[in-house]
Amino acid sequence: MQLAILINYAYVLLILGGISIAAWFFEKLGERIPFIGPLVKGSIKLIAIFGFIIGILSIIAAYYAVVMGYYDRFTVVLLAVMGVTLGLAPVTKFPIAGLFSVIAGVSIAMLVASLVPPVVWNWLYISFGIKTWTVLLIIFAIVAFVAYTLAKTITGFIELMGTILTSKPISIIIGIVAVVQGIMLILGTSLWIYIAPYM
Repeated sequence: MQLAILINYAYVLLILGGISIAAWFFEKLGERIPFIGPLVKGSIKLIAIFGFIIGILSIIAAYYAVVMGYYDRFTVVLLAVMGVTLGLAPVTKFPIAGLFSVIAGVSIAMLVASLVPPVVWNWLYISFGIKTWTVLLIIFAIVAFVAYTLAKTITGFIELMGTILTSKPISIIIGIVAVVQGIMLILGTSLWIYIAPYM
């Protein structure tokens, strides 16, 4: 329940998350500010590094906001969308399916190596000339291939979502709206008040 305190800092998460999502845009904006431009640019890069963590905290804050009835739906949805976007951003740059297949292959091969008695390995070698490492390598290859095929199907959809949400046009909209909403929360109001009449 200690994580519930995050809902009190939703404005901080929105501002930092918004900057992190559209870091490239805010960097360009910072370059146009005389004197403090380089400092702003460095700070934005630092915030972007922690984007994934900010994303996870935003999702947690959105969850507790729903459970405890905090904020309007717009703020909650914005926190959740921002959290998912920041959470998916690394997926588009990291070969998760490949990593998962290697881990699965190595794990199963090690499991087989530890469960099969030495007598069986000796029998395979004496009877057929098959070495232990050959069998384990075949098991690894089969498991890794199956795991990669399954993981690629799932991660393919996640990567597509991540690519869409982190594309420049979408990220700039989410980023700016999140920063503005964070500022509005500090001022004790919500952007939704001004958007709702036009929806």
